[in-house]
Amino acid sequence: MPVINAKNRISYTAAAGQTAFVYDFLLLSAAHLEVYVDGVLQESGYTVDGAGLEAGGTVTFAAGLSGGENVLLYRNPPLSIEISLTDNDSMPADVLNEAFYLLAMVNIMQAEQLGRAILLPLTSSVSGVHIPEPEAGKVVAWSDDLQELVNKDLAELGALALPLAVEQGGTGCTTVAEALAALGGVSAAVANTWTKAQRYGEAALAIDAGVVLWDMRAAPTAVLTLTEDVTGIVITNPGPGELTIVQDTTGGWSVAWPAAILWPGGVAPSVTPDAGAEDVITFTERGGVLRGVAAQNLKAVA
Repeated sequence: MPVINAKNRISYTAAAGQTAFVYDFLLLSAAHLEVYVDGVLQESGYTVDGAGLEAGGTVTFAAGLSGGENVLLYRNPPLSIEISLTDNDSMPADVLNEAFYLLAMVNIMQAEQLGRAILLPLTSSVSGVHIPEPEAGKVVAWSDDLQELVNKDLAELGALALPLAVEQGGTGCTTVAEALAALGGVSAAVANTWTKAQRYGEAALAIDAGVVLWDMRAAPTAVLTLTEDVTGIVITNPGPGELTIVQDTTGGWSVAWPAAILWPGGVAPSVTPDAGAEDVITFTERGGVLRGVAAQNLKAVA
C-alpha cells in the first residue's frame, strides 16, 4: 500500500445540486481528511469513503450544494505517530508500514504548505523573519537594516509624499481652500466675480398616478409635461427654483398646487389649458416656505 503520488489536496467549483467529490490520494483514516466549503472547515454534513485505498475515494455531502462554492479536500495527517514495539519481538510489517506512510504524508503536507509560503532565495543570509502583528493604516516593509519585516507608514517609506502630488492623484495642497483653488473651483463663502453665465441643467419630472415628486435641491430647474391632471405635487428640500409646465398636444390638464406655497394675492395660478401652452413658475424660499410667481401662456411675439 504505497503512497502513489505527492498530492494531498484537490479542489472543485461545485455545480448546483452536486453532492459527490472525488479525492485521488491515499488516506489511512477518514479522520485525516479535512473538507472546506468557501474556506470554511466543515465539521459535519458529509461522509468519507475510500480510506485505505490507493486510488482514493469520495466525499459525499448529505445535501446538494447551491452551486459555485469552492470545495477543498485536504489531507492533514497527524504529526505524532503512536507505535509500540517490543524488544526482540517480530517486526510487524503492517504497523511499520503505516508509520512510514504517515511520515511520508506529513512530508508531502509540509512540502505543499511550504510551496504556498513566501521564501527568501537560497543565497539569502537573512533568517528568522516574522510577519509583524497587523496595525491599522500601516504597510509591511523591510526594516532599515533589512533583517526583519516591520509596520511602516507609506509616507515614512517615501513612496507617498504628503501633500500628494497631482501625478499621484492628489492636489499638492495642504488645505481645503488650496485644493479647491488648484482644482479650479471657487468657494461660495467669499465674494466671486463670475465671467460666464451659471445655470442648472433642466430635469424632467414625471407624473405617477396624478402625483409629482420634486426634490428642489437635486433639480432646482425642472420641466413638467402634462399628460394627465396633477392632483398633488410633493416637494422636498424647498429652495429657489423654476418649474416650466407644458401642456401636451391634448391640453386641458390641470395642476393642484400644495397649500403651503404663497402666491401673489393668495391666489394659486391655474395653468394655461391650451394644447402646447407653456407656463413658467419661479420660486423663492424663506424659512422653508416657498413663494411662487407665475409667467403664463408664454409665446413668441406675433
